[in-house]
Amino acid sequence: MTRCAWRLTDEGLVNAPPGCEAPVEWVDLGDAPGFEQESVLVRKAAELQASLDLRTGPLIRVAYFDLGAGQAARLLIVIHHLAVDGVSWRILLEDFQRAYQGSPLPAKTTSYREWAQRLTDLAQTDGVRRELGFWLDVQTGAAAALPADRAAARTLRLR
Repeated sequence: MTRCAWRLTDEGLVNAPPGCEAPVEWVDLGDAPGFEQESVLVRKAAELQASLDLRTGPLIRVAYFDLGAGQAARLLIVIHHLAVDGVSWRILLEDFQRAYQGSPLPAKTTSYREWAQRLTDLAQTDGVRRELGFWLDVQTGAAAALPADRAAARTLRLR
């Protein structure tokens, strides 16, 4: 079971309780010609991406494309950006590669909840509280002008 949807509550957007599956969809393209395989693969990828739904789930979809004898199969994993970011994708792909090669996975790291709690605790320390005045001054101070390489660029005004 996975937490594969979000719910809007009075407290904001929260992870839905566990309860939905993210099965692997098997797409058999072994009998299709190469040009048709590519077209089906592209169409199916778009369909899976469009099927991600924050309220009802799933936030992840997986498809295995069997391209037939003598051709490498393809695995497509689609995850909503709210559930995974670019840095996390890199970590997940490294873990997938390790598992595929039969290598042991690294030990579990800090959970998001634990990281957020540690950050909250750190924000309450005397050292960070002493920096508050500095950061408030930075926030209200005038922004410095950015340097320009060419004279024409100096006349550019941002709206």
